[in-house]
Amino acid sequence: MIYQDKVGSIRQKVENETNLTVTWKSAVLDAYGSEEYIKPMTNKERGQLAKIKKDLGPDTERIIAHTVHNWCRFGWEARSDCGQATFPGRPSIGYLLKHEGTAPRQWERYLQSIAPVPVLPESEQGTKSVHAISFVSLRASPLYS
Repeated sequence: MIYQDKVGSIRQKVENETNLTVTWKSAVLDAYGSEEYIKPMTNKERGQLAKIKKDLGPDTERIIAHTVHNWCRFGWEARSDCGQATFPGRPSIGYLLKHEGTAPRQWERYLQSIAPVPVLPESEQGTKSVHAISFVSLRASPLYS
């Protein structure tokens, strides 16, 4: 029983890493169109992907794919977040891990940008009310004269 639990746990870890490895490589291939950008994955990089998965949760694969496809934008934002002068020109798992807070923020902004805009029913269209705010000058007030 204990043996089966351990085997299941190990198998789950391997499947997760494999899925993330495939996600990373296919995103890089899709974004850059050349296999020269894809190098064999090291154990360190697999571990970094597993850490990213643990930190980012269920949307990790989508966030990784989006980040790789928008690497330049991610790099600029991550660079400005931490005050660095440069970022890697090619997608780097280590750089993504180091700046993993930037990737989900970009993902959220992307999701907001494609979210459908709610349409008001015809009965409510054109009935927007505008509230006027009047400002009273403090100098005109008797307290400040």
